[in-house]
Amino acid sequence: RARKELDFPDAVLRPGLVDLHVHPALEGSKYGIDPDVHILPRGVTTVLSQGDAGASNWPRYRETIIEGARTRVRLAINLAASGESSEGGCFEDLDDVDVDACVAAIEDGGDAIWGIAVNISAIACGENDPEEIMSRALEAAGRTGRPLLFGSRRGPDVPLATQLSWLRPGDVVTYCYHGDADRIVEGDSVRKGVWEARERGIKFDVGHGMQS
Repeated sequence: RARKELDFPDAVLRPGLVDLHVHPALEGSKYGIDPDVHILPRGVTTVLSQGDAGASNWPRYRETIIEGARTRVRLAINLAASGESSEGGCFEDLDDVDVDACVAAIEDGGDAIWGIAVNISAIACGENDPEEIMSRALEAAGRTGRPLLFGSRRGPDVPLATQLSWLRPGDVVTYCYHGDADRIVEGDSVRKGVWEARERGIKFDVGHGMQS
């Protein structure tokens, strides 16, 4: 017999849920929310942060969130060293897109850093070349063996098929159910290039909040 029995007559007992795309942060991220207040009470016990911290604020993020929260948090570190701490796009300053610093932070973080967040949208990149941002992301990913959490261009200047061709098996496409130019559906069908990417091992984030 079990040492203890629990009776839930009006409830369901389930394992803790995992959310791939969240912004848990108490400081230093313009998108941050307290995971123990806004996430854990809803049955989500493990969350993967999408780029809230970069190499320069990673140590503080580890202290306040990864080690400080009851919620289990793992980080997709932002390729930009300042993470999401600036008011503008995180890749507007190319000097902040520091591959060596990103690699060093991942080596320091170990399993606490699960991937690298890169978003090549015009909102994130400003006037910078999205291919240059992507090239640096792929270099950092190749040097560390981490997958990319990839936000697409969301505009007509770089075809979605081209963007997907840059990705490697295990990389994850997020924001992929939006209504912008490079959405994964064309007409009433999923684009052929999206099926091909999935067959190559590219993964697709199932949703992103109410925008999807």
